[in-house]
Amino acid sequence: GVDDSGRELAILCQMVENLIVGAPCGVMDQMASACGHEGALLSLLCRPAEVCGSLSLPSHAAVWGIDSGIRHHVGGSDYGKVRTGAFMGKTLVQACYEGSRGYVNDNGNLPLVSGCQLSDSQVISGRGGRDGGSVDENGENIGLSLVSERQLSTSQPIRDRVDGDGEPLRYLTQIPPHVLNSPRFAECLPPAGGVVGGDVFLRRFPEGHGDTITVVDPDETYDVTGPTRHPILEHHRVRTFAQVLDASAGVQYGQTDRKEAEDEHLAVLGELMYQSNAGYTTLGLGSDGTDEIVRLVKSSGPCTGLFGAKITGGGSGGTVCVLGRSDGSGDAAVVEVCRAYRETTGRTPYLFRGSSPGAVAFNHVRVQLL
Repeated sequence: GVDDSGRELAILCQMVENLIVGAPCGVMDQMASACGHEGALLSLLCRPAEVCGSLSLPSHAAVWGIDSGIRHHVGGSDYGKVRTGAFMGKTLVQACYEGSRGYVNDNGNLPLVSGCQLSDSQVISGRGGRDGGSVDENGENIGLSLVSERQLSTSQPIRDRVDGDGEPLRYLTQIPPHVLNSPRFAECLPPAGGVVGGDVFLRRFPEGHGDTITVVDPDETYDVTGPTRHPILEHHRVRTFAQVLDASAGVQYGQTDRKEAEDEHLAVLGELMYQSNAGYTTLGLGSDGTDEIVRLVKSSGPCTGLFGAKITGGGSGGTVCVLGRSDGSGDAAVVEVCRAYRETTGRTPYLFRGSSPGAVAFNHVRVQLL
């Protein structure tokens, strides 16, 4: 049988999507659907699928979902290429820092080890096409460059310093954000705007990129820097969101400054949501509908009771989560956002408030046919 926690059920559902439907999705949506609790947010660590508990919203906060009317789609080429690029990036980081395997020390830092260097001077910038960079109408390079095989060299890694025994780098989310700004980490990946040819990558790493769901296409080019950075930054945003949300539970406010303090709290959470949505959009995983809803929430602003919004799930359509005040002002403002969205796009959004129980908590309904 399936375990009572819902974790096994969620993983089986993910396997169906991955292996039968052909969608290279993660497990977040399935875990939320199986393990969610009414009136709370699910704390989930996708390494690969661990429930860390639930987080209750403070009394002054509310969340809404606005279905954009655009079908959520993670089976398309955009999502698959981003996932492939992330695994390719992890492979490059592992090779750069520790030869054939990754390494994270006790402080969450990658040791200073170099090897697979990618420098600006080695990037090929041609006049467009498969073998060069993209150019504008004046023939000027606009920053999309193809990494050469020489850059993915097999030079022997040089260990400069290792702090502690550490653990293998299995997930990009093990890397703390400050490492992204180190010169050594920058050597591991192409500069911003650079792409890696699948054929070049496979010649350097014939064993592949370590993902059993996606395949590196030798005839494709991949952005690896953006997809590699995104989960590192997103993981930190989610951890910060959870900490800020949890910390608010024990704060005692005076009557005179209560609303001001609550609004500041919501503003911090909302900014993290806007940053997350921008990350999805930068990777090409947004959509015109969800981006419009987020824009309308921003335009509405805190003065109306709305503080943040972001696309949900794997992006590429679907629902936008909105954060606001629970005192009634947020309800009125989010209804106005839906009205404006319908007027702007011609789509009728579906609005819902709060969260519902997952499949395990809901259990089942027995239907008797007469």
